Amino acid sequence: MKKDGKIIAIVVIVTLIVVLALLSCIIFLQMTKKDDSKENKVSTLNETNTIKNEVVTPTDSDSEDIEIIPTMEDEVVADTAWCPTFQLVWNDMKNELVEQDVEFIDGDEPKYLENLNDELFTEEDISDEYYYKKWGVKSNKLKEEILKGVKDKFDEDSDIIDEGDNWGDGKDESAHVFYAMLKKVFEYEEPFDILDEGVFEHEGKWFENVKYFGIEENTNEKVKEQVTILYYEDNDNFAFSVATKDGDEVIFAKGVKGKTFAKIYEEIEKSADEYTGSEKMEEKDTLKIPNLKFNMLKEYKELEKKEIACKNGDEIIIEKALQTIKLEMDNKGGKIKSEAIIMTKETAMEEEEPPKKMNLDGEFVVFVKEEDKDLPYFALKVSDISKFQEGIEKLLIEE
Repeated sequence: MKKDGKIIAIVVIVTLIVVLALLSCIIFLQMTKKDDSKENKVSTLNETNTIKNEVVTPTDSDSEDIEIIPTMEDEVVADTAWCPTFQLVWNDMKNELVEQDVEFIDGDEPKYLENLNDELFTEEDISDEYYYKKWGVKSNKLKEEILKGVKDKFDEDSDIIDEGDNWGDGKDESAHVFYAMLKKVFEYEEPFDILDEGVFEHEGKWFENVKYFGIEENTNEKVKEQVTILYYEDNDNFAFSVATKDGDEVIFAKGVKGKTFAKIYEEIEKSADEYTGSEKMEEKDTLKIPNLKFNMLKEYKELEKKEIACKNGDEIIIEKALQTIKLEMDNKGGKIKSEAIIMTKETAMEEEEPPKKMNLDGEFVVFVKEEDKDLPYFALKVSDISKFQEGIEKLLIEE
């Protein structure tokens, strides 16, 4: 019996030793994994930087800093969007009502007025199925026609048509409305892979928990085949396009310089023409694109309440000048919706290379165009990614 007791005691002791050893290994592995994760995050940003975490949860108000510009020739700042809807309604107002270049009688004109008068984008630059527009004497009848028109064509409702005062019965033939909507839903030929969340950098500001999609080394070849490399200089200077099912192209570029979207687009085309490298994604090439989402309303207040001389001698003012741009983009494709409205009234005479890493993890631009058209119908510059995604953590970097 005494011998059996010793054996049992030895078994218990050995069992305890084994259990303690296993627990020690598990704790060690967990600590090692946590340290590795932390080290990887630091090295991804900058091995020489010290990181302070500051969690920033974007709200709807963050999008207020996204600037909308009326033409591609206007100056681009950080986080800027353009769509031609305002230009289309301006063209109608200028040609059908004013019948000459729009000029303010007091001479106090915004810089972009000349660009609008130049009609840098017209109906010839976009296919009919992409937009709807209508103008006429301001009345509830015209309003109903517009609402029916966008519903029939796009199955959409207007977000701005109720802005301003009552449309009236049309008896005031000096009041006019010019309206346009552009809508396009595009799908990539193949969905991109959903990638791990990562970081995004602009001018020393870092953001983490950024949602990305794109291509990894083991991504299906069909996904890679829908990407065309327009040019590639290095990991911070490149452009590529993605084919869609409808034949449109979505063009992404990083590192390109230019003060206007027109100049940026021109530089992309020039670099693409001069590029002699491979246009195909090679086996080890990767790319990543952040999800994008925003919804902006722009009121062109500097155009409102200004006296304008018409060719026939009448004088009018712009009561309201509004534009909206909405974008959603993920691994499957995107949706662009934009509206513009101008309301006017007559005045009473008053006033072998290394693998390419085309990662859009820093400031970049997006253009969307039809395959057989010279000009794009959407442009976007992204600098502060927190304005386009929710739940992003902002990292403060000490140099």
